[in-house]
Amino acid sequence: MPLSSEPPPRFRMALRLTALGAQVAFTFALALTVADVAGQFAPPHRQQLWFALAGGTAALGFWRMWGWIWNRVGIPW
Repeated sequence: MPLSSEPPPRFRMALRLTALGAQVAFTFALALTVADVAGQFAPPHRQQLWFALAGGTAALGFWRMWGWIWNRVGIPW
């Protein structure tokens, strides 16, 4: 059996799932932080709107950022 420099498929799948889990957790945590800060500075009658807009925008931005990073290191999604 020849030695190959390519990792086995199960290892690649585990690496991808770990990277995806890190991406989801990091995105969620940062988006929640941004939304909370935005909600604190909003007027009381607009807190829900600011929370939703800031959290959604931050989540989209961080998700795209991580997708770009994974593509740059060679883990395409």
